[in-house]
Amino acid sequence: MSMNDLEVAEVLDHISRHDRRNLGDTDADIARMIDEWGRMIGHNDYTDAMNAVIQHKATSTEYLQPAHINTICKAKREARAAEKAHMALTPPNRADFPTMPKAILDELSAAWNDPVAYAKAEYRWNESLRAQGFTEVNGTWKRLPPLPPRDTTTGGGAGA
Repeated sequence: MSMNDLEVAEVLDHISRHDRRNLGDTDADIARMIDEWGRMIGHNDYTDAMNAVIQHKATSTEYLQPAHINTICKAKREARAAEKAHMALTPPNRADFPTMPKAILDELSAAWNDPVAYAKAEYRWNESLRAQGFTEVNGTWKRLPPLPPRDTTTGGGAGA
């Protein structure tokens, strides 16, 4: 989130306390300095910018410039993005997820169009879930479309 002028002024005040930088002799000079630095570092997050000042002073003897703050803030943004991407790809705790035996998965896949066979495979899946300490699933086969009615007059039909 971008900084407003007050936050840029606080970052500059923070910098001036560390290196005794003169921000200007008049209010107009200080306002100009805030405006200039705001255009150079204002796109950074306020907390990141404040921490960048501390990090720079702790790790460098160079005179602090806007580029130093931008570099440190960019590294922090990239680290957060990488962490967020990693968390999105990693389940929070693998032990919290049940495992489906391959035999049951194959049985469920093969029975996708047969509610009776699917219910039997689901029953075996529920047994496996209970054995692993998880709550069972109920009636997922009910979401399958119904089979066509059986033709009882000829002894055949869709369900024969």
